[in-house]
Amino acid sequence: MSGRRVEDKSPPPPSLPLIDGKSGDFSPAENERMPRDITVKWLDPPIFLFGDVVKGFGRGSRQLGIPTANFPESVVKSLPKNFKTGIYFGLAQVPSYSSEVFNMVMSCGWNPFYQNEKLSAETHIIHNFPNEFYGVELRVLIAGYIRPEWNFKHVKHLIKAIKDDIAFAESTVSQKDMTKWRKMFFDN
Repeated sequence: MSGRRVEDKSPPPPSLPLIDGKSGDFSPAENERMPRDITVKWLDPPIFLFGDVVKGFGRGSRQLGIPTANFPESVVKSLPKNFKTGIYFGLAQVPSYSSEVFNMVMSCGWNPFYQNEKLSAETHIIHNFPNEFYGVELRVLIAGYIRPEWNFKHVKHLIKAIKDDIAFAESTVSQKDMTKWRKMFFDN
């Protein structure tokens, strides 16, 4: 299941956060920052992952206020060899909760702010779930790439970037007809 990136000719998404051009850290001087690339990069074909949700590092909900559903290491290792770490967008479903398919943002990588020692795939489903759900199946369709992983000087900058990624994902997924992929991967 590998995907190659293709650029979509859809209208550009909303503006995204600004970074300094050096290390990816947010600079305290607003006038020194440059806008990040906002080219939509769709995967063609998209990548489909599924597996049971496992307990993560416990940072998403508690520290960041942005809950994530985490795949086990075996699912992360199943990603194509040429898969680039970074922030992705697409669709997600928790079949035991609902047949509904939601937009999602996923961090696949090392999470440089936290200096992870192992690769992880952490999915933020853009929906308010009433409870945590460990041990249930999560289905994810990785439709496109948002940006590389960045390090941040402060957690507040990380939270801002994640919220901007979420807004980007919501806007971008709505620009493309995902009916074919919804039927292929989620309607069964």
